[in-house]
Amino acid sequence: MVSRKNNKRLMSFKVGGQVSLMCKFPGVKVPIKITAIVKNVRSSGYESSVGLLFHEDTTSVTKKVIKWYLSTVEQFIPDNEIDKTTVVL
Repeated sequence: MVSRKNNKRLMSFKVGGQVSLMCKFPGVKVPIKITAIVKNVRSSGYESSVGLLFHEDTTSVTKKVIKWYLSTVEQFIPDNEIDKTTVVL
């Protein structure tokens, strides 16, 4: 989710567009670049939710880090807030 702070404009996303994310994960020394295709966007005036499909060229190391991270945070997220059918790596 992308949220607006200090009345700054939200980033805009276009369905079908490609995005590159630089993500820092706990315990990983360097940021990991993740390339994805925007599959859906839901916006209000103050926040946006973006559904992403990871690019087919995502490295096995990146997939492993993402899977590890998701497995560590799942225990803190209520089951009704997780759509496990869409998390496929």
